[in-house]
Amino acid sequence: MSDDEFTAMELEMNMEDALTSISIDINEEIAELSTMVALAEQAEYQYLDAKFDPLIQIIDDLYAEESERKVIIFTEFIATQSYLSGLLSNRGYKVSILNGSMSIEERNDVLDVFRTASDILISTDTGGEGLNLQFANCVINYDLPWNPMKIEQRIGRVDRIGQQRDVVAYNFILTDTVESRVREVLEEKLFAILTELGADKYSDVLDGETAEINFTEAYMRSIRDPKSAKYAASVVEDDFRQQVDNNLKIKDLISESKDLSDLVGADTGFDLDASLRAMLVFYECSIGNPIPPIEQYSISDPQITRHLGCEIEFSADNKVPVLLIKDFPNEKGYFMLWELSVSSDEQSRRFIPIFINGEMVLRPLAGRKIWDAILDANNTLTVTGGESLSNEHFETLAEASRDFAYDTFVELKEETEKRRDETFRKYMYALNLRFDAADRIGIENIRKHKLSGLTIEKASAEKSYSVAKAIFPEFKPVLFIRMEGGNAG
Repeated sequence: MSDDEFTAMELEMNMEDALTSISIDINEEIAELSTMVALAEQAEYQYLDAKFDPLIQIIDDLYAEESERKVIIFTEFIATQSYLSGLLSNRGYKVSILNGSMSIEERNDVLDVFRTASDILISTDTGGEGLNLQFANCVINYDLPWNPMKIEQRIGRVDRIGQQRDVVAYNFILTDTVESRVREVLEEKLFAILTELGADKYSDVLDGETAEINFTEAYMRSIRDPKSAKYAASVVEDDFRQQVDNNLKIKDLISESKDLSDLVGADTGFDLDASLRAMLVFYECSIGNPIPPIEQYSISDPQITRHLGCEIEFSADNKVPVLLIKDFPNEKGYFMLWELSVSSDEQSRRFIPIFINGEMVLRPLAGRKIWDAILDANNTLTVTGGESLSNEHFETLAEASRDFAYDTFVELKEETEKRRDETFRKYMYALNLRFDAADRIGIENIRKHKLSGLTIEKASAEKSYSVAKAIFPEFKPVLFIRMEGGNAG
């Protein structure tokens, strides 16, 4: 196994390969490891893992307080998962397992089981990447990663938008060890930096996914020479300061000068929970279903996200509802809502309200006023039946709407192209900073591996940018309504 292969290896999934790599003195290592295995087997028969007793005490106490609680345990290795799963299952807990060897589909299945049936999820870092687990509120870090930013990321799986309760986190570490001493020194130094910057979390000043800080080297140096713990931590401190400084420069570059102080504390009058509930109730009633029993309406709930993610498109074959807005002085005619998009990016689409009266005359301002009236919860809307729309009539309305929307298309196209160019420029600037940081790595094989990965990432980004420059406009109808004439009384 080459140095590059060993460096790129994911130890969680390839531990056996790592342990069977070419050694300097294989016979001496075998003899030493045999002694260690014998000691481990002896310990296994005499004692449980020193961390398991406090683990089960914490879990028992948590479920005594709340029987429906969901607990997530993070481990470093798959073998630890299996070990804990067996012990916890024997105590009557329902356990699910999540790790990096699983496909996306398998992970989603495990997550569904954990949400609906299991008590405890045991996950590795790679298993939990990208998952939103805010339906749980307790995290136990059974194995602590050497990188403290990863601990923050683990807790962030549950401490996110949609979380309804306080998040509880437990970190397990063996006292009176070199590891605990190094962690103590590191946390003191890094906390001091955060305090200087007025930050509460690492993520406030640094992206833990892209940071190139070698915590492993600090621990390995300290294990070899425990007296060098403070020196090893100082190297990490210097690297952390440099990367924070680079990150702050990037944030300054991409920040926009907008004064939002007037919006602080402003009451928009929009009730999100009530709106989500109304959306779900109206839909279920329209198809004859009972109202679903949801206690708390959240945009992360599967039933809600299914509706929010649904693409709505009107067809000429659909019946057109007839609408009367009480005491609203509109003409008779057709109100339409069209969706204009120039890419799959959410920022690259607009919803355009358009009104054309019964004489097929476009009323530019009336469309927005009618849309505002429909959205006003204080207005009384009466919907009666529905009427068919001939293909010829539909095309006439569509052609007039396309002409009206052309200026919006030109503006949206220019905005999208400018935003893509600016995003790509900022990304390449950040990528070049990462190249500079990687080039300063002292270990040659790790430096080569990082630079190789960044080169591939840069080529991929340039290709994606070239493809994304193409504009593919789409103009589709979302809603057609025939308006009854209103009155001022």
